[in-house]
Amino acid sequence: MKSMATALMGFLCITAAYGQAVPETLAPHPNARSLDIEGSATTKAFTGQSAAIIYDIQTGASTPVTLSGDDPTLPEYGEPPMNGVRFDLPDMPPNPSFPRIEFNDGATFCSSTVIGPRHLLTAGHCVFDGGSFRQNATAYPGYTNGASSPEYGAFRAVRFIAFSGWTQGHDFAHDVALVEIDRDLPATITRHVMEAAKPNCQTPNGFDRYFYVEGDTRLLKNLGLVHIGCKQNTLFFFIGEGRGSSGSSALRQGSGGIYAVRSNFLGPVGYDAWITPAKRCFLTGRAGTPSC
Repeated sequence: MKSMATALMGFLCITAAYGQAVPETLAPHPNARSLDIEGSATTKAFTGQSAAIIYDIQTGASTPVTLSGDDPTLPEYGEPPMNGVRFDLPDMPPNPSFPRIEFNDGATFCSSTVIGPRHLLTAGHCVFDGGSFRQNATAYPGYTNGASSPEYGAFRAVRFIAFSGWTQGHDFAHDVALVEIDRDLPATITRHVMEAAKPNCQTPNGFDRYFYVEGDTRLLKNLGLVHIGCKQNTLFFFIGEGRGSSGSSALRQGSGGIYAVRSNFLGPVGYDAWITPAKRCFLTGRAGTPSC
């Protein structure tokens, strides 16, 4: 683990130009609860046929789509928390690439990352939990100071996409989802790309994360750390006391490429769901930039 110090150095500050204002400026809910769940150490591996579940919010119809390819397994390595270092959580300038999403009329919220013109990557349990999909969702690009951005306003979700490994198996290794919104985001908003590389669990993987935290809705936060091992097809890292909300992407330091999504925690250890090749192929295809 001598290379950890090198991997921990440096924060990736991602900026994006501001685009045109949108007419809808819904106010976010002031008392939304962060969706961050506990229990990766007790998850059971999903053994069924992996499929994407497309849920239409207006009609309530669910459509399964078989994935092209399979969901390979990461080799298990290490026992958390291993040797971790906790950073403070610095405030970041508003960044529309990382919208805050509020669900069920503002009862709960998650973080997300823009990957397409109408496509926001987040966690599976953000859109599907307790045996059903959420009733509704509103995304706030550039959210800051407890309010929607005057530049971007708010975007209504029209579809949720989760995976059967989560909706049927409650397996945190499949805790990945897509939120499709009602209209295109401004083209000036940076869209992040999903990596094709498989993580090497025996080598610390440095990442940056941009997210919102419960109890402090003022600003976007940043956490720069390393994944220090793998367990049950998720990557784990030491988070200390600063969890942040679910659904934020793990952005590889130096490239900003997405390779995992914030899923859950157990004590001071955080777990991220790896975006497998089959999931990446489907998600990027929906976003109009297929990577298979």
